Amino acid sequence: MGILHDLTNQVYYRIAYIRPSIGEVEEDNRIPDISIITLDKNLIKIGEDFFKGKTYDNTMIFVTSRGLNIARKDLYSEDENYLIFEVFAPKEIQSSEVK
Repeated sequence: MGILHDLTNQVYYRIAYIRPSIGEVEEDNRIPDISIITLDKNLIKIGEDFFKGKTYDNTMIFVTSRGLNIARKDLYSEDENYLIFEVFAPKEIQSSEVK
């Protein structure tokens, strides 16, 4: 999908799709999960986190000073009047360090 730069926390996020296995596709699960790889300022991998495609919307992701914001499609389907985002901050960045 691409790479996003988080200026506040001096990290990069590489967002990639994880294809469903053949068994999952045969069971009609065709929604890819998401892998977010966190890179330091020298583009060295410092972590990786996985997100379920049925829960998170890979088309609505953006960076703020608090971290990476990812839309929750499961919560949106409960009430379509609100877009709800979950803020993701890598484990390497403690909450006290997030500005």
